[in-house]
Amino acid sequence: MPKYSNEFVTRIHKSELLTTYQAVVPRNENQCDVCCIASDEAPYIAEFVHHYLYLGFANIFVGINNSCDHTLEILNKIASRHPNVHVLDVNNTHSIFSQTGCYRYLFSYSRCISSAKYCLFVDVDEFWVADPFPKTIGQFLEDKLPFDVYSFHWIMCSGESLFAPPLSAVSYYSWSPHLKSMCSYDSHVLDFTPHSPFLEALDNLSIIRGNSPNKYLRSFPASILVLESADDYAGSSLGMPGLAWIFHRYLRSELEYSLKVFKKNPDASADEYFKTNRWGYVVPDSNPEIDHYANRILPAEEILCYHESLEVFLHENSLNEVIDISRSAINEQQIYERIASIPLEIMKRDASLIRKLFSGTRFQDRADRKS
Repeated sequence: MPKYSNEFVTRIHKSELLTTYQAVVPRNENQCDVCCIASDEAPYIAEFVHHYLYLGFANIFVGINNSCDHTLEILNKIASRHPNVHVLDVNNTHSIFSQTGCYRYLFSYSRCISSAKYCLFVDVDEFWVADPFPKTIGQFLEDKLPFDVYSFHWIMCSGESLFAPPLSAVSYYSWSPHLKSMCSYDSHVLDFTPHSPFLEALDNLSIIRGNSPNKYLRSFPASILVLESADDYAGSSLGMPGLAWIFHRYLRSELEYSLKVFKKNPDASADEYFKTNRWGYVVPDSNPEIDHYANRILPAEEILCYHESLEVFLHENSLNEVIDISRSAINEQQIYERIASIPLEIMKRDASLIRKLFSGTRFQDRADRKS
């Protein structure tokens, strides 16, 4: 029955990658890998890799999807010097099974070759930070009992300067209910969403958020979904001991944000031209409470050492020139040209979305006039 063919193939994909696994190596309880999908991330991918190496993550697995810039060149240079950086082509997987299929593939691949106990899924603009920086992932896990899933709240970073290195001071930080999760390779993972896993509904699952069991779950007859957000601030509030966060570089600078809105979401249809999960370049007034907390867990002297380490990393891997070339395309003229290149019928069709995306930027009037 053709109408069920996609579902049938997807079920086979899940079964082959996630339910036929048997551990072949002893696992280190205090090690974690990181997995991400990258598409046209040349201006930023080296910073991302350096961050997770700096904090002691055992392996970094990057799935390359539909990338036309220097992302692969940069990753190959890094991987030639760092054998724990793994670059995988997920184009075919994505074309059939979309983003969740890529996560299945990365999880299956990494747990078969890694001796780490855990795996963290993040995007290239998301930076795991334990309190206080630079506490390593090993030090963080030493203080935790074994778990199936551990979820981390976002701290949103808004109002960066152009091409600021990661964890630089920003205009505004905010606590977010959104979560990203770290999974045990030995857990019975059935599938993934872009933010969280499905687990087989077994007894005695350990699903943690902050320092407490995570109650933000959805139960099905045979599975449990860890929800992608939890608005319980008290469960992982600022200043609670033993926490870690995902610092999400949601906006970056105005120019970087404005060009990024043309990069549609990974599973977008062919007739989409824009990101749909951004709401304009709006930087609120600073929040003294969270500013104080961010300054405490990101000590200035430690951030200086981190940035100096990044400069050494870029030099040792011969990356400065190719990154400069990649960043040179992020400029005002390029954004005006991208607006001009969008077909008029698309601009009219998506007028309300375009108005939202470009609000707060210097490009709002031009986009409004064309749409």
